[in-house]
Amino acid sequence: MILRWFKLLIVCCFIGMVFTQQARAALVDVLVNQSDSPDPIAAGGLLTYTIAVTNNGPDDATGVVLTDTISASTSFVSSSTTKGTCSGNPAISCTIGALANGETATVTIKVIPNTIGTITNTATATRNEPDSNATNNSDTDITTVQAGTDLSVTKTDSADPVSQGDNFNYVITARNNGPYALTASDTLTISDNIPSGIRVNLVPTGSGWSCSPSTGYPINGPFTLTCNRTGALAISSNAPNLTIPVKALSLGTITNQVGLTSSVTDDNTANNTATQSTTVNQAADVAISKSVSQTGNLGLGQNYSYTLSPTLIVGTTGTITVTDNIPAGVQLTSVPTGSGWSCSPNSGFPIAGPIAVSCNRSAASNTSLTPLSLNDITINFRPTTTGGLSNQATISAGVTDINNSNNTSNTVSNSVINDVGISKAVSQAGNIGQNNTYTYTLSPFLTMGTTGATITVTDNIPAGVTVASAPTGVGWACTPNSGFPIVGPVAINCTRAAAGNASTTPLSLNDISFNFIPTNTGIVSNTASINSGASDTNAANNSATITNTVLNDLSVTKTVNTVGLLGQGSTYTYT
Repeated sequence: MILRWFKLLIVCCFIGMVFTQQARAALVDVLVNQSDSPDPIAAGGLLTYTIAVTNNGPDDATGVVLTDTISASTSFVSSSTTKGTCSGNPAISCTIGALANGETATVTIKVIPNTIGTITNTATATRNEPDSNATNNSDTDITTVQAGTDLSVTKTDSADPVSQGDNFNYVITARNNGPYALTASDTLTISDNIPSGIRVNLVPTGSGWSCSPSTGYPINGPFTLTCNRTGALAISSNAPNLTIPVKALSLGTITNQVGLTSSVTDDNTANNTATQSTTVNQAADVAISKSVSQTGNLGLGQNYSYTLSPTLIVGTTGTITVTDNIPAGVQLTSVPTGSGWSCSPNSGFPIAGPIAVSCNRSAASNTSLTPLSLNDITINFRPTTTGGLSNQATISAGVTDINNSNNTSNTVSNSVINDVGISKAVSQAGNIGQNNTYTYTLSPFLTMGTTGATITVTDNIPAGVTVASAPTGVGWACTPNSGFPIVGPVAINCTRAAAGNASTTPLSLNDISFNFIPTNTGIVSNTASINSGASDTNAANNSATITNTVLNDLSVTKTVNTVGLLGQGSTYTYT
């Protein structure tokens, strides 16, 4: 009997242990707590569900999964969890896995509500263990979706009217008229259809705005400029201004339209576009530069040319006029020419300055990024006076010019010279022998300019020197030309016809040479000179001197009284 009761006691204890284990397995309480933001929300806004899944224990939960099927009236954006992974759309499943006692995992789901009314969203958590409180395993939020806010846009121009080529700004302002504020995740988009006749100079600017294209400026219209700004915007507030720096290119009225869209629904699209018309008056920016066919020195009386290079930077001109006031001391040699240009004077050449050259051409227009060449003008001239020569040209657009600083060309400056020179050489430098024959070589040259009708070279041969032959040189006629040898002193004169040299390289006038014999010992100095028959800007090189020392002409000879073999011990005589 005692044994029977003992067995019964053991069975009862076992059953109690089983019931105790079953009761402890139920001590898992998984709680779901959901919130929505913002609520209420405007249709088209970004709605965020934040769902906290918490294990209230007392034991660990395993295999925790949160499921949430979003409303058909919303568009899915994203889902994420602080523990595990999420997938699916519209049925979202987030596998969280194990949650320790007191641990929380947060699931974030973002959607865009598309219709006005209410949205119901339910999130439910499951787990492997029995839950001691199944009533808190899911949570439902109801979000009110209201009509969207009223966004509007305005556009102004910083100057009106403007002239062609003028720079001004378009200023665009987006405004939230309410009744709902934009959140930090909401985006405004401005689309500006830049028309032809407008050049956007630089990337548009405005706090928080990002524009495309973002590089490649300046850009000529037509093209579409798109600018976005993401950020909060309170009711009855303006977004930061968007400023577009532009240049007016075309004449007339230029109309520009801008549109505003948003990530939220706009109940009043009638004010989502704005148009700005700008009056553009005729104007232009013309410029001119000038060059000369030879920089530095110019030769007196030689032919050169000025090149005038007019350009149209931007705009529409009237009749274009280029003027070049040719100064005194310069002679025009022919009609100024240039494709499309009509110039005066156009007859009676050569014409001595001072004289105004005036060239006209018909109107031109340019809206491109590259200055338009108006074709070069060539003015042929020759300087007739030595000294400094400076000259400028000017251009007039025939209409308002928005930049007068480039209407006068650079100054072209030259020095006009007229210079002949001479150098002299001797066939033997230093000491020379008395009564021996040597050669003087005279080398006349024209540095630059124009000589007179006759060029003269003179060499005054001193006493103690005999001219042994007639002086010769290609193109030269020299005297004396007979009766040689001629005992000095005697003047050798050589003449030749006029010459001219326009280049910076001296022109050889051909050498003159003659033979001479020094007859006296000592120092012999001889100078040759040149006269161009015209003014000379550098007299320092008009003469050249050669100095030699003449020595006695001594010689010695030696003879012996017996030639051939000499006998040892015999006497002979050297003379």
